[in-house]
Amino acid sequence: MVACKVKDVPMVSNDFTKDAEATIEKGHLVPDTHYVSIDDSKAFYETFRQGFWNIAKGTQTPEEVMRDCDAKVPEQLLHGAAEETLEAVYGAAAKDFSRLETGLYLADALRRATDTDLSIISVGKASCGTVSRIYEGEITDTALNTIGLNTFSGGDPGYNKFAVTTMTGAQIMEILRYFFEDDPAQQRSFTCFVASGLKAEYAPWAASGKHLVKVTNEDGSEFDLNKTYSVSYCNGSFAEQGSSGTEVTNPLIPGLEPENIYQETVVELLGPVVQEDKEIAPFTDGRLVLNWEIIEKQGGTWVKIIAFV
Repeated sequence: MVACKVKDVPMVSNDFTKDAEATIEKGHLVPDTHYVSIDDSKAFYETFRQGFWNIAKGTQTPEEVMRDCDAKVPEQLLHGAAEETLEAVYGAAAKDFSRLETGLYLADALRRATDTDLSIISVGKASCGTVSRIYEGEITDTALNTIGLNTFSGGDPGYNKFAVTTMTGAQIMEILRYFFEDDPAQQRSFTCFVASGLKAEYAPWAASGKHLVKVTNEDGSEFDLNKTYSVSYCNGSFAEQGSSGTEVTNPLIPGLEPENIYQETVVELLGPVVQEDKEIAPFTDGRLVLNWEIIEKQGGTWVKIIAFV
């Protein structure tokens, strides 16, 4: 802890502070204090905050406040140690995964957990999908929660939960064609849907609406657009979300509704799948191909860049 005397110290005026100077001169300033080394310690913070006020009122010296705070630290450490529990370990990752590789494994685990024909997961979108990565080492509760679905603040309690519905092959193709970011200037984020049960080829730098190059069944056979499939996914991901982040607009497939919404968490639903796998690694069977050679003409020039995932 560091105690600083700021009374009668002149304010440094710069571009950052100028907009707040008039407010501070009026006395409309509320002191706020933080001590980041101690988590979830109500008793410590009460002592810490009150101590600053006592210093300001002259009822305690900084040394006395520091002594009171120091006394609370071992209490918190002992309390935390007594309540600490070890996390369950479901398996291990043999190496680091990329975001897309993480999405592919998440989709595969979800497909197996829900026993559906296909599973589709959004990667790179900060709602109703995953933006995280699996890292080498143990797969614990924290690791599974980290790669789980990012929340969307819509009012429907069924959002952000895994769901199952029935779709035609044509509807699935429409979902896979959809890009959250279709602006070439933003394609560095490469937000897309990945699937388990299919093989897909994407061209990130292709012209608008032409990113999806090819889709086949797992064995390379032709994907039937007229057939119906059971599909597991994150409820809310098959729709655009409004700018406020609280409403859903423009469903990608009008009228498509979940037939079953799982109430289990990502740990409860997918943990057993990881336990069955024991050790996981990124897929190498070509289920997702990124074709960087298909590009559109931009700014009057052609640019060809070859990259590998």
